[in-house]
Amino acid sequence: MQAGVFDHLAQRRHGPLDGIRLCAPPERKYSAWIEAANTAATASWTAAEMYEEEGAAAINR
Repeated sequence: MQAGVFDHLAQRRHGPLDGIRLCAPPERKYSAWIEAANTAATASWTAAEMYEEEGAAAINR
């Protein structure tokens, strides 16, 4: 996002936000990637050959 977008929107909607700080952990930037990696690591993958042999039943186990 462009710099100052949050400040601009906050002033338009709620007035100035004096005294309010936003705190977020630095890993927030990568949280979607981390969760996707965890999901991929724990998901059971279906081989193309198995799908061709069994059809949709191979996925819905």
